Amino acid sequence: ARIDGSIGALPPALLAEEEVRRTRQMAAQAASPDPVRKALADVGVAGAPRLVELRCNRCRRRGRYAPGAASVHPDPVALRREGWDGVTFAKIVVCKHCGAEDDYTLSSNALLGIVRETLQHRIAALRGHTEAEPAAPVRVGQPRLSDGTLIRRASDALRHWQKRTERNPTDAEAWLQLGLVCATNDRVDLAIAALRRTMALRPKHMEAPGALLSLLARHNRLTEGLDLPQVILDALPHSHGPQAARSQVARQVVVLLQTLVERGVRYGLRAAWRGADGTVHRGTVDLKRITRWPRVQDFFAHSGLVEAVVYVDPHDPH
Repeated sequence: ARIDGSIGALPPALLAEEEVRRTRQMAAQAASPDPVRKALADVGVAGAPRLVELRCNRCRRRGRYAPGAASVHPDPVALRREGWDGVTFAKIVVCKHCGAEDDYTLSSNALLGIVRETLQHRIAALRGHTEAEPAAPVRVGQPRLSDGTLIRRASDALRHWQKRTERNPTDAEAWLQLGLVCATNDRVDLAIAALRRTMALRPKHMEAPGALLSLLARHNRLTEGLDLPQVILDALPHSHGPQAARSQVARQVVVLLQTLVERGVRYGLRAAWRGADGTVHRGTVDLKRITRWPRVQDFFAHSGLVEAVVYVDPHDPH
């Protein structure tokens, strides 16, 4: 999550743990007499880069931004001769003063911190310290989109997927990736529209509704996604992705259902599942009677799930 800039999408407990870890590491670095380590703390590269000093090329004003994790090209020196710093951030940087997008120059302190962290990352890899890899806020390599397109700035990804959807309005993958880029950059309404379009083109896929549910939860707009639990439950039996991904999406559905049930909505669940002997079983339950919601999550994520239908009690005033 640190590498791809999606820390905000972590479950609350892990997010709180991550904040504590980053605060402690940055405090330790700030107290160090080493000026380079102090620079690292200043630009926030102890966790995913938090604050990076940048100068807008349009209005020439400086500011501190949180552009997410960084990817550094293997040969940044050669690229600087082309006018590019060789650093790609996970998020689009929008100037606070004039609104220019991804038109900036890294400050010397920011560049020093990123280069230092890159060297530490590569040295650790050479020594075989692979256990630190997932936590690295900086990775070496030029980012590629899912279709292989190379990018230099996060805004390149946004423009690329926009052009693909304009050329082919039925390109579900382009709509999905556009929605994910917009969600990462908190362009909420555009992300919702793109993810909804993906859902219409791919009704049996979980990724778009799962991403949309996470986005709405992050921005306290869950009431706009009351259809999502059933959309996701319809897609779960057709999902062949990693079990961890199924569990994460199932958890999001359960959290939403639990929240609505606690607010007074009377939901019922009608389900069918395949037992160990291959026999299909069926059952119905009033979700208001559920006290162990983690078991519902495990049930939704189980590979034996055949069908799950959430319905509102016909006698319920909601």
